[in-house]
Amino acid sequence: MKENPKQKKRFLWWKEQFKEDFYIELFRHGLEEEDRVNEVLLQFAKRHNVKYFASNDTYYLNQDDADAHDVLLCIKDGERKSTPKGRGRGFRFGFSNDEYYFKSQDEMKSLFADLPEAISTTNDIISKCESYRLASDVLLPAFQIPAEFQDEKDQADPSLKLGENNYLRHLTFEGAKKRYEEVTHEIKERLDFELETIKNTGYPGYFLIVQDFCNAARDMGVSVGPGRGSAAGSAVAYCTGNYQCRSH
Repeated sequence: MKENPKQKKRFLWWKEQFKEDFYIELFRHGLEEEDRVNEVLLQFAKRHNVKYFASNDTYYLNQDDADAHDVLLCIKDGERKSTPKGRGRGFRFGFSNDEYYFKSQDEMKSLFADLPEAISTTNDIISKCESYRLASDVLLPAFQIPAEFQDEKDQADPSLKLGENNYLRHLTFEGAKKRYEEVTHEIKERLDFELETIKNTGYPGYFLIVQDFCNAARDMGVSVGPGRGSAAGSAVAYCTGNYQCRSH
C-alpha cells in the first residue's frame, strides 16, 4: 500500500519529537475498521523502524460487566437502552461489542498471537517508566489550638496531631449538645468512629479549618452552602458547623 504523503509527514514529525520513545499502538476489539487501521500502522512501523505494542481499551473490569456499562452510558446521555446504537438522529452512543474489559495476559497473547513483538514491546515500555508514590503527606495550614488542648508530644513529632485531634473532639461533642436533643449512645458511638477515622487519616486540621471559616462566614452574614462535598453526611461535620444537613 502506498503511503499517504500527509500521513507520512505527520508520522515522521511525531517520531522526531519522541525518538526512541515513539511507539505504535495496536487495538483488536473485533472491529473491521481497526483491522484496516492496524494494517496501515504496521506498514508505517516496518518502513520507518518504529516499534508497535498491543493495547486494549478498558471501560469495565469483567466482560460480563458490558451490559451494566451500557446502561450507565444510557443514564449519562438520557437515552433508552432500546435506542439503536449509531450516529445521528435516532441513534445513541454505545460500544459495538463486549471486548472493552480488562483482559488477562493470556488473553492478550492469544489476541496478538501472530504479532508476538506487540506483546514483548510492552515490557520495553514498562522498563522506561519511573516509579512514583501516589500517597503524599497532608499539607494544611497550621491551625491555632487553644493551650488547654495542646500536647507536648506534638513538639517532638508534629505528625501525631494530638492537639488537633483533642480540640476537634471537644468541638464535636460541644456541638453535639446543641445539635441533638439527646446525645445517645448511638450518636456517641458514631462520633467516636468518625473521629478515630479522621485521626487515622491525618485530617483533623482540615475539619478544624473548614469549621472555622464556615462559622466565621455565618457570623459575618456571609452565605454558606448547607453541605461540604468532601464530608457529605458526616456527623462530625454536622456537629462542628461544617455541614448543615442532618442525614442520620
